[in-house]
Amino acid sequence: MEPPVTEPTNLLSLMDSAGIPGMAMALLDDGEIAWSKGFGVRGAADDDPVDENTVFEAASLSKPVMAYVALTLVDAGLLDLDRPLVEYCAIPELPDERAGRITARMALSHTTGLQNERIGEERLALAFDPGQRFRYSGEGFLLLQRVLESIAGESLDSLSRTVLDSLGMTRSGFVWRDDWADNAAVGHRDFESPRSPSRPVVARGSSSFHTTAHDYAAFVRAVMRGHGLRRETFEQMVNPHVEVADGIDWGLGWALETSDGARALWHWGDNSNSGFTALVYMNLDRQDAVVYFANSSTGLGIVREVLAVVGGGQAAPAFMGYEPYDSPTRIVRHRLEESIRSEGVAAGLEVYERLKNEFGVSAFPESLLNTLGYRFLALNRPVDAVALFERNVGEFPQSSNAYDSLGDGLVALGDKEAAIASYRKSLELDPRNEHARREAERLAAEP
Repeated sequence: MEPPVTEPTNLLSLMDSAGIPGMAMALLDDGEIAWSKGFGVRGAADDDPVDENTVFEAASLSKPVMAYVALTLVDAGLLDLDRPLVEYCAIPELPDERAGRITARMALSHTTGLQNERIGEERLALAFDPGQRFRYSGEGFLLLQRVLESIAGESLDSLSRTVLDSLGMTRSGFVWRDDWADNAAVGHRDFESPRSPSRPVVARGSSSFHTTAHDYAAFVRAVMRGHGLRRETFEQMVNPHVEVADGIDWGLGWALETSDGARALWHWGDNSNSGFTALVYMNLDRQDAVVYFANSSTGLGIVREVLAVVGGGQAAPAFMGYEPYDSPTRIVRHRLEESIRSEGVAAGLEVYERLKNEFGVSAFPESLLNTLGYRFLALNRPVDAVALFERNVGEFPQSSNAYDSLGDGLVALGDKEAAIASYRKSLELDPRNEHARREAERLAAEP
């Protein structure tokens, strides 16, 4: 028997446990929007409730929208999926002649070989020849965006308006609009710490889309029906182009899950820097779907519970790899951080010892204290961070990474000699640790 598409009954409890101030969700049943609602508040410091029209950052849920726009240009005869992108417009920053073979199909199926996102002055680089295998790449989408804009003679945001307007998506777009500000969510990190929202003035097809649960549900309804695309083009979008993992393939703009024998399209979004996460999952055979947006970087900790409302498969959560909200390690880390924030690191480490008696050893991996140490460095609390790193070194004395992290903490604390000693110990344990080598040499060279 097919699972019913019903409103989950424990959302508020899940939100509280996962640290999610607000979320919006829409469900589709038999190809129609069954309901779309908001839960919680727009921000921890904002009592206004989330509703179906609250604007969220869609993060990588931008990619399926841009893919759909690209496929409409395919149907219009303006874009050939297998023609090299460089034949449409100049792309001078391509790393070498191999990149000249990159096509729209490769960009949409993440087989360009390019990195996901360039940091700072980093240049484009190929990990392998284009078309060989899967490598998730936002940079590939940005190259394709440039081609789409060149073909159409207008920006992606302007180009997408034809699609969005036809679907009634009046509160969606790749560029921020000031009239959204009256009902827009604010993102958060753990402990409901607000983050600065992005307000893009230039479209990024890989990540800048803003939307609402109701608007994105309208888009999903169109995708499930193949609305606006020729049948052949629709089939190319939803059929596998590259194997990614067990039970997971990639089509054009969408991840595909076939582990339960049914065709399902899905994608997730994670703008952790601004504190937003998102998920969409649709079963093409049953014509049901869930759309989910959260104003928290921890929002995908409840991904299994979100998927359960439409009987989603297990391959997608496993592939994404997000820590479940109720995992023992998260519970331990959360209690420990809460104690340190309110009572100081000495009290927190006493809690740490007590928790060892409550949870099994698997709840205390090396990454536990390491992650917390960097969290307190980010909070400008280096004394607390160093205490955590030192305890981690005691717990994992053969870990090069533990000593490397302690070195980072000691640098922030201003103890140069101790930092050099820690980096050198890290190198002794793992001579391949280039970060420790660079830092030790840099500090030793300082006057």
